[in-house]
Amino acid sequence: MINKLILTLKKLKIDSKYPLHKIKDLIDIEYGTRIVKNKEAGTLYPVYGGGAQTFKADKFNREDCFVISRFGMSPHCVRYVKDKFFLNDSGFTYSIIHDDCNKKYLDNLLATYESIVYLCGRGVGLKNIDIDLFNNIKLPLPPMNIQEEIVKEIEVQDNIELKNIDQINLLNKRITKEIEKIDGKQDTIGNIAIKVTDESHNPPKKYIQKIIIC
Repeated sequence: MINKLILTLKKLKIDSKYPLHKIKDLIDIEYGTRIVKNKEAGTLYPVYGGGAQTFKADKFNREDCFVISRFGMSPHCVRYVKDKFFLNDSGFTYSIIHDDCNKKYLDNLLATYESIVYLCGRGVGLKNIDIDLFNNIKLPLPPMNIQEEIVKEIEVQDNIELKNIDQINLLNKRITKEIEKIDGKQDTIGNIAIKVTDESHNPPKKYIQKIIIC
């Protein structure tokens, strides 16, 4: 057991040129609240735990924030949930307690190191997070101006990604329309590609990778 713990701690190690701080010195953990479907189900707000939506309720306790899995962890254990929602006790969020830590920077850093957060899970199959291990992960904390620059760069990449997703969706609709027009007539994939793209056969590029270098 001790050897497994030492091995896990080694895997959790992150190297950086900036000072490393334990998570417990950066945040306060805020657990979700237990909710029972057959007593409190509703229609207004989605209910989340450590994974996907489970049902809906008529009350909410979170809005536009990252959620970390507490129970039933899967490899996708750090996720952003948009709009108002109810967080049950299978997940948790956090607030910043360190004066020199930017919330958006930490959000994206934890999302980037999702695989390391997953290593804090214990058990077979769907895991439960070991909070002590999680609290002792050491994360790089550059100066505030550097954190802000990183956040801005990620936001730029996010905007590019959203625009390209829109372009891809539009492209898919055009392809569907062209295929429907064929209606038994023969046409090549190449000709369809010319009609729905810029005649270069190249669909819009999609930027999906976010990189934080510290």
